[in-house]
Amino acid sequence: MRASAAFRRCGPAGWRIWEGPRADRLLQLRACGVQPGTDPASRRGECRVRTASATAEVHLAQLSAIRPDPPAPAAVLWRSGAAHARLWTRPLPLPAVHGLEVLAVLHRVQQTARYLGSAGADDRHATETARILRQLGADEELVVAGILHDAAKPANTLLWHRVAGVLLDAAPRVRARLARGRSTFARYLDHARRGAEMARNDGASERVVRLIARHHQRPVTEDERLLARADREALP
Repeated sequence: MRASAAFRRCGPAGWRIWEGPRADRLLQLRACGVQPGTDPASRRGECRVRTASATAEVHLAQLSAIRPDPPAPAAVLWRSGAAHARLWTRPLPLPAVHGLEVLAVLHRVQQTARYLGSAGADDRHATETARILRQLGADEELVVAGILHDAAKPANTLLWHRVAGVLLDAAPRVRARLARGRSTFARYLDHARRGAEMARNDGASERVVRLIARHHQRPVTEDERLLARADREALP
């Protein structure tokens, strides 16, 4: 809006606002003529144009009652096509992992990255698991299960396979889907079942076979709890 040239006097009733002398087009009708006998000072006040102050703006972040939406769960790969041509994603369900359980999972990831990423780590882990089981008073069959529980892990397992395997323990259905196939990652996720079959073929007892097959599931028996504890404590 321009200065005085944009205003034209329109009789005693008040002012009208025009766009400019060239266009000569009415933008807004006067509002001061609605009240008869207005004071000249009020008419002058009505013709003043003011801009809103920037400090008068209200931002949502300044309102304490408004909370942002929680972040969406991270999507993970859950299945590959037969020819590995396509990959589907779905949110990682963590209904039972909260509070201290989340911290335990993160600690296990840190242990895995620090200890199991080096060469020969699986052999050292099996030996340490057996030692802890003996220290806890386990019998020889349980000690054998501790030695053999990771025997079916592929030799070319990468560090990210191990970290992803720890995270996928919280989503057993997703882990089971990803374990289908012949890739290194699939064989790593399925090493409990494959290790149980290897132990059965080598003549191990059904107790040892069952302990190896279930060592990545939630323990329900005393033997499974002892093996899970030794497996966990064998990582520094």
